[in-house]
Amino acid sequence: MKSDELASIIEKASELLTPSPEEKRNALEVLNQAVLLLKEAAIKLEFDVSIVPVGSITRDTWLPGKTDLDIFILFKKSFPEEKLGESVISIVEEAFGKYTLRYSAHPYARVKLSGFEIDVVPAYDVENALELRTPVDRSPLHAKFLEERMTPSLARDVRLLKAFVKGMGAYGAEVKVEGFSGYLCELLVLYYGSFLDVIRAAKDWKEPVVIDMAKMVSSTEEATRLFPNPLIVIDPVDPRRNVASALSRTQFYRFKAAAKAFLKSPSEKFFLEREVRQPDEEYVLSLVEKRGTYLAALLFDGLSEAPDTLWTQAKSGARKLHKLLKNNGFPVIHADGFTNESSSVLILIETPSRLISPIEVREGPEVGRPGESEFIKKHLGAENTISGPFICENRWFVLKRRKNNDVKSFIKGIIRTGHGLPKKLFSAKTKEVFECREISKIPDWALKFIYEWLQRKEPFLRELADP
Repeated sequence: MKSDELASIIEKASELLTPSPEEKRNALEVLNQAVLLLKEAAIKLEFDVSIVPVGSITRDTWLPGKTDLDIFILFKKSFPEEKLGESVISIVEEAFGKYTLRYSAHPYARVKLSGFEIDVVPAYDVENALELRTPVDRSPLHAKFLEERMTPSLARDVRLLKAFVKGMGAYGAEVKVEGFSGYLCELLVLYYGSFLDVIRAAKDWKEPVVIDMAKMVSSTEEATRLFPNPLIVIDPVDPRRNVASALSRTQFYRFKAAAKAFLKSPSEKFFLEREVRQPDEEYVLSLVEKRGTYLAALLFDGLSEAPDTLWTQAKSGARKLHKLLKNNGFPVIHADGFTNESSSVLILIETPSRLISPIEVREGPEVGRPGESEFIKKHLGAENTISGPFICENRWFVLKRRKNNDVKSFIKGIIRTGHGLPKKLFSAKTKEVFECREISKIPDWALKFIYEWLQRKEPFLRELADP
């Protein structure tokens, strides 16, 4: 494609991704109103604090229709850390009345004002990374660093990059996504100079990629020693932190492939979110039946945790179940975890079949080598020994009867004992194991996740496949 055609696509996408003057005006008015209300509340309650708006709206790098506002209440460094949460809640309650309690390094509040959601977060007023007392203290430093360098042209390209990674399902550093944070997108555009230059560079990335725009570490070797990640972006306000630490290897390589696909066949669709229809039960069941494998689900309901914690439990639970099954001889095709972000976690596990062989072969030491007598003594005459010990070539073997060769029964045993899975999952009021063929047992919120999970494929396949 000619450069002028590519420029035209970029320009059209940019127009779609630029908030309208009215939307921008409304958002800024609400932000300023919220800041004023918080200042008045802090004065009334006699708190010596600074009220600082941060986030993409202050730099004009936010996407239309996605206007989450962030305000930090900065306390003096002498203020007791254990009182941060309760103090910010009291200020918010005075300013807005109603709020939703959320959790990060400390409790914070989410409020609604004129249709906008606003996070009000406590932090310390620090000058640099050496003074940090809590992880969130960095955010105002990030804001200052970016605001001093962001131009309208760069802001436009940040919006393009955010929309690009959002379109491929990789926007966000939370456990659910393991992708690109907004701050990471901004730093990448600042470092490379434009959206297109980020994409051109990413196409040829070879891990580990090290970006140290503020020259905070002494060498690439030091960066890779400190951070075992595919993409290492040294935080320009804190050299102890990799801004891309949340980015998984899968998302790193998905972005690399998407960049190649875009440069090969540029299109405005790369900047649009995919619409996934809500599937009906009958269609999901047909997908399950078509696979011919065994699909089981663990449902934990009645949990009381924050959304990020629920996602952590879901993903960690899936990994641990995968490992438990493999360690006990069950071959696993795939495992994953999901949550409704309020009270439930669902873990899916796929195996080739429900049953495996009731007998397993256990390999022992070489003949005449250390451990030989212990191996023979352990298995000779044991109740679960089917055959052996015997010699095959130069090594001892024994055939053993498995304690359990049924996937569903094995998982039920885990649920019963609570062994091996994250402890927080077992605080659930109800715990259930069922086969995905029992479609009526799948909660409505999980159908969409399962539908996407069963049909996983990348959104840019056609561009990569075409010659």
